[in-house]
Amino acid sequence: MGICHLNGNDENTGLGKLLPGDNVDVLVSFALKEGAPVQRVLVESIEVDGSSEPKQDRPAERQIRLLGTREQCLVIDDANMRGLTLSVSRKLDGKTQQFPGGINTDTVKEMKEVAPQKSLDVSKPTPFP
Repeated sequence: MGICHLNGNDENTGLGKLLPGDNVDVLVSFALKEGAPVQRVLVESIEVDGSSEPKQDRPAERQIRLLGTREQCLVIDDANMRGLTLSVSRKLDGKTQQFPGGINTDTVKEMKEVAPQKSLDVSKPTPFP
């Protein structure tokens, strides 16, 4: 098992309604090549481990911690690095999985086609807190 993180706010994570142990689907939003916006299941039936406390200056923003397989976490991290919007939807039917390994490979392929991975700017030093 691996731990992955999803940044969000109370609207797209539904944190007020999620509890550790709940199963959720991770959804990704992006625009198709034709420009039409879509929202698709990226990873399904991943377990909620917890969430961070809201920041004082941005009370609606939180980070949700998910427990998944290494592969599921790599897919979520990849979407984060591409700057895509991720959200969660509570899985009402338990741990049922439609996709092998809980990863929608069609969505992953589509995501990689329309959202190039952002590169890090290593010319500027990153300040440490």
